[in-house]
Amino acid sequence: MNEATETPTFHSNKGSSHIDLTITNSRIVRYVPDWIWGEEESCSDHNIVNFKIASVNNGKGKIDYMEVRYITKQEDYKKFDTNLATNFISTFNSINKTDANKLDKELQGKAKQYNTEDLIHDCFSCITVACSTAFQISSGRELNTRRKVPWRNNELKILRKKVNALQRRYQ
Repeated sequence: MNEATETPTFHSNKGSSHIDLTITNSRIVRYVPDWIWGEEESCSDHNIVNFKIASVNNGKGKIDYMEVRYITKQEDYKKFDTNLATNFISTFNSINKTDANKLDKELQGKAKQYNTEDLIHDCFSCITVACSTAFQISSGRELNTRRKVPWRNNELKILRKKVNALQRRYQ
């Protein structure tokens, strides 16, 4: 998130650098529109880092989760492995198509030649396609947050209503 700019975020007698990191996950990173470091003094050698977290409310009081979720089952993992290997072979134009160890070494060599962002993008695409073809996509329905308890039944519900009605009459 912090691109190398003119203003370093760390200062000491030995020098300055852009060493500060903001560690996050894919859920929250899209909700950080501003990542700003200030010029003001702090009690350490680092500048104060400020960032805003925007919220997206779906109208029900919950934040929407935009990522795709998959329903994974044990029997689908073999299909996933096959699809993932096929995707890596085609994306990275691999020569070794049968031996997994040779394929792994070949991909390691090709990874060193790649730009980091391009490598991450290509790997993420391979994994996403393999997941989409091997696993079912979750419907994203909301889970029932109210737990059912065994002692709560219709008889208890009727008794509770009677007690509430008697309390209202008494008051």
